Amino acid sequence: MQKLAPYHNVDGLEPAKGMLEIAKHKGLYKNYLNQFMFLNSGLEYDQYDVVVTAGTFIAGHLKSDCLEEFCSLVKSGGYVIVSMGDRYMKMVEEYRQNMRSTIERLESQGRWKVIKDETFPNYFKVGSGVGRLFVFRKL
Repeated sequence: MQKLAPYHNVDGLEPAKGMLEIAKHKGLYKNYLNQFMFLNSGLEYDQYDVVVTAGTFIAGHLKSDCLEEFCSLVKSGGYVIVSMGDRYMKMVEEYRQNMRSTIERLESQGRWKVIKDETFPNYFKVGSGVGRLFVFRKL
């Protein structure tokens, strides 16, 4: 991202200490947060322009209610962007039962608007499957 645009106020949240140390060594972020993401995570609300997560909605990782937390973290007019393997929407019971209802509830409550909900080819590695992209704009 640093090569594409002048993003300097970027925080990284990573529960794996070793991965966070690699990011620190590379100087990727302003703040390094060594914790898991969950509802009521203790992070300050309404502080980010964008929250991006890729490859974190998989079996045993984030729960669907993290979408609500992401919505709370971004400022009004900000975006939440989620990239994940589309297969997890069907494979992982937690997502099959709760992901769509969480998205729809946040939209019906007037907290965000769904901008994109689409699939794309070549998720993760070329030819390795179908990805799903969600883009939400906080109202």
